[in-house]
Amino acid sequence: MMIEPTAVLLKNTEIAIKDWHLGPENVLLPNDEYWAKAAEMWGVKPDEARRKLCANCEYYNNTSEMLKEMEAVPMNQYDLNNSNGQRGYCHKLHIICHTTRSCQAWEKKDYEIPEEEVKEESPKDFASIMYG
Repeated sequence: MMIEPTAVLLKNTEIAIKDWHLGPENVLLPNDEYWAKAAEMWGVKPDEARRKLCANCEYYNNTSEMLKEMEAVPMNQYDLNNSNGQRGYCHKLHIICHTTRSCQAWEKKDYEIPEEEVKEESPKDFASIMYG
């Protein structure tokens, strides 16, 4: 997969900010007004809205393959400098988003463990392995 050129990503990000309530702009601040509006849009309390982050959105992609592709996109004014937020790609809005942001397009990510990764060991077996 090839992501969009930088200019397109920037234009899409501007649209996401304007039309999809992408934010908050500075994730290091409390942003009570941003989260109150997000909560109202989703019909939830602000505390629940604060848990709906790009990091746990259905459309967020931070696979190693996608991270490698995004290395070609220079950092820009929408990147989260001086924070713990990490880049990821949004397949819904076609933007580079960040773990600590959110937007109106947020949808719950279904977490599934691939069948080949499911272990046959019970928690008791795991404890005996860990603690003897």
